[in-house]
Parts: sequence; structure tokens; C-alpha cells
Amino acid sequence: MEIHTESKRKIARKALSFIRENDKLFIDAGSTNIFLAEQLPDTMNLTVVTHSVDIINTVIRKKRIRLISLGGDFDEELGAFLGPVTTGNMDRFHIDKAFIGTAAINSKDGCVNDNIIESEIKSVALRRAEESYVLVDSSKFNRSAFYAIIPIEDITNIITDADVSDSIISEYEKLGIKVYKA
Repeated sequence: MEIHTESKRKIARKALSFIRENDKLFIDAGSTNIFLAEQLPDTMNLTVVTHSVDIINTVIRKKRIRLISLGGDFDEELGAFLGPVTTGNMDRFHIDKAFIGTAAINSKDGCVNDNIIESEIKSVALRRAEESYVLVDSSKFNRSAFYAIIPIEDITNIITDADVSDSIISEYEKLGIKVYKA
């Protein structure tokens, strides 16, 4: 939450511009997504599905937003529920838009992470969503991690900050991915 804070807030504001009245959203765990949850307006009817305790605690105060917690096994380090109960519950929902976080991203492997179990919820959410957005700050591009969670060919939209280079944007756009700068 304290690293690249301003960039993450800007990414969250840009993500907010894609949200419409009555949308059903999946909001993934992670600091950028917490900033997105904080910025969700009290004036819109929305449904938020999440496995993140921080997002639950943020959205619960917003009166016009229906909040659905996925439950499951609690992962203290991540501050979120994970495992087969979580993914099984997620697999029952139809989602308009999924906002996915990632530890890192590269044009070969796509979104990567060190937590194998966490990858399952991201994959299911992506599959259940009409539209998906990977929220990633510029420091995470062209980096690697232990486990590929979302293949590059499954990524359709990336929202990032203004510090990402034009060459990186071009690289991802050549792969058919829309990149939005905040």
C-alpha cells in the first residue's frame, strides 16, 4: 500500500472510468484494487464480488453497493480468502467486469505471481467476466515471478500509470492488448 501509491491511485481512477451503473464487478485482492474500492461512488448501484478482506471492509460502508464475499480459507499474508471454496463460489457468478491485480507482467508469460493458490481465483474471475482489466503499475512490467497466472493471450486490457514507456505499450498493443495510461 505504501509503494508507488500515487501511481496506484491514478490507475484506480482510470479503472473507475470503465464502471457503469448496475455493473457486477469482481475486484481482486491487492493494493491498487483497494484504491479502486475506496473510489467507488456511493451514488451508483453496483455489485462487488471479492475475496479480499480489505476490499470487503472498504465497500461495506457504501450503501448502494451490494457486496458479495466469496469465503474460503483465509490467507493471512494476502488478507484474502483462497482455495477451492473461493474458486467454486466465484465460478457461479456472471461478472460484467473483473479488475485483476498481478505481482508482475511480461509479454511472454502474461501475469505472473509467486502465490500458486492465489492464481486460481484470478483465472476463474477472468473466465467469468465479460470484460477484464489488469491493473498494474509501470514498475511491474517486463518482470517475472514463479508462476504464470494469466497467459498473455488471455489479457485484453491493461490499465497502468503514465510512467510506462511507449515501447512497452507498443509491445503489448502488437499482441492485441489495449493499454490505458492513467
